[in-house]
Amino acid sequence: MYQKIKKDFPDNLDEYSGDYIFWEMVIQCSPENKSALQQAAITLISKYFESCDIFDEPK
Repeated sequence: MYQKIKKDFPDNLDEYSGDYIFWEMVIQCSPENKSALQQAAITLISKYFESCDIFDEPK
């Protein structure tokens, strides 16, 4: 999914906010633009982020 988003915006992906990238991931995971599907995608993405420990520890 990250590679697809990066392919669509290769030159300036770093200029996009984390929120933009997050919502692009939700859209890519949701087969339809329905609230229930997006909520499920957000749950899965959140679990992935939590289990991968990609965030810096808060200071």
